[in-house]
Amino acid sequence: MLRSLDKRNDGYELFEVTSIDDLDLATFLPMFDRAWKHDYVDDVRLAFDEAVLRKMTPGRWWVAVLACSRDGSPVGFELALERTLRVRGHALHAYYASMFTVSETHRRRGLGSWILEGINRLVFEEHAADLIVSTFHEGKAGSPTVQSTFDRIHDWGVARFHSTPIWSRRLDKAPFPPLEFPRPCVRLEWTGDSGEGALQARDGGDSVEVPAAGAIDQLIRAEFEASFAFDTSLAGQYLNPASEASGALLYELAPDRICLACFNVLPMAINERRLRPIGQLQFLLAPRCSDAEIERVIHQMGLFLAERDCFAMTLVDMGMVPRGVLDNLGFSPTDSQITFAARGPKSTIARFEGLRPPFFLDFT
Repeated sequence: MLRSLDKRNDGYELFEVTSIDDLDLATFLPMFDRAWKHDYVDDVRLAFDEAVLRKMTPGRWWVAVLACSRDGSPVGFELALERTLRVRGHALHAYYASMFTVSETHRRRGLGSWILEGINRLVFEEHAADLIVSTFHEGKAGSPTVQSTFDRIHDWGVARFHSTPIWSRRLDKAPFPPLEFPRPCVRLEWTGDSGEGALQARDGGDSVEVPAAGAIDQLIRAEFEASFAFDTSLAGQYLNPASEASGALLYELAPDRICLACFNVLPMAINERRLRPIGQLQFLLAPRCSDAEIERVIHQMGLFLAERDCFAMTLVDMGMVPRGVLDNLGFSPTDSQITFAARGPKSTIARFEGLRPPFFLDFT
């Protein structure tokens, strides 16, 4: 059931969403689609449909706010997924915010700031988080509203700590050639419903020895200056046995070397036209692996994504993949610039000063 958080004199009301089934998807999804079409005219965009919405709300590890007009119509939304964020070895209770939107016919009325204030209440006051992590698509709506909202809060702010273009390779017009000897690989899943569960191969195969989840998390901790821990909603999203659109592939490169690659298959659209999906490489963990081995893994994942009808493969450069590997594989930077940001108390976001890649953070 929706919980009322606030109500304005002009009839707008703000609600906490605790279940996707509490949303009237017949009115919510069209509102969301119209707003994003407005912001991405003649530009390729993610098509936030019901499948994407449900994939991004795994288990209990998320909060969301919904703004409605006087007649109950949805006019704004934001979602935040609970994550453990480690910065230079220090663990923080974080939320990854996404899907921030305001109906194009209800803008310039302060609704964006109101929605952000609602998320702040849930995340910081009710769930005792340390900060929010988010991404901004430069030149699109959202970033100025976030900045101005946090600038108004005493001793709070926004730290933009990494900026990168989206890198892309077409899989339809320039498909990867077949690999004669692909690396042994398994798809991972959780056997439990939380970060305390164990990892296993999804297909039950034994072609690759699956390490303990804690061992993978220790590798992540050692390899990256900033990383999401392999628990809570991260596991719920990328290790969900029921999901076909997100996953984690474990490659065996040698008896003592593995590579973990996590992916999303995302529906895309341009204006009114629905496109085939893209495959997004989200994470790459490749300790002690050579550039040639990393190149082969990404090549193999490209073939995997092409089998799932993806017309392109994309990634954001967070230092996980050497630039020479991207060049060799035919990836090119697009005009889309993505900025990673932390928002919250200045004493907390100060940890991001001078932070350098590589990072183990996702972008959706």
